[in-house]
Amino acid sequence: MHASLAHAYSGLPLVVLAVLVCSLSCGGERQSSPQLPSYPSSYSITDSQRQAFSDGVITFEEYEAAFLRHVDCVNSAGIEWQPVLDSAGKFYDNEIRLRGPDPEAQGRIVDNCFAENVGATFDLWNWQNQPTAARLNQAREALATCLRSAGINVPEAPSEADFAGLRNERPAGFIECAENVSDEFGIPNFAG
Repeated sequence: MHASLAHAYSGLPLVVLAVLVCSLSCGGERQSSPQLPSYPSSYSITDSQRQAFSDGVITFEEYEAAFLRHVDCVNSAGIEWQPVLDSAGKFYDNEIRLRGPDPEAQGRIVDNCFAENVGATFDLWNWQNQPTAARLNQAREALATCLRSAGINVPEAPSEADFAGLRNERPAGFIECAENVSDEFGIPNFAG
């Protein structure tokens, strides 16, 4: 029987780096690119991602190109995966189900592919597109309403801790509500 391991990159790493990208021109003269804002990332900007960082902003096209390099790397290693773009057309689902005799080894391959091809780009894209506090509150209200409709006991003004407890308990209907709200508000993997 093959093991199955869900491998996902959810949330942003906690390390905050100030990233400054410099490039060399053909003549060897040093030219510096704009300084990027501080944003949470534990990934270095690799050569394969350097061009996307040259103007200090990640576009969807740059994010997508980096993400698809990651997918190609994973598939080239024999791990079948075809991620899905969310309903808002903004984020790729980054969950990979690893199956095989050694899912931990496959996880290391996925981690290496991610770091080399998309890690820093992924983090800056997420940082640039994070929802506002007002949008998060609206999504939390919608999630609470959906959960109550599913018969799940949710406090009147649920806190992040309340949702965290529900995420851990995984009552029937929680995942469906979380996925629906995530799609409706365009917030990947939203669960309160």
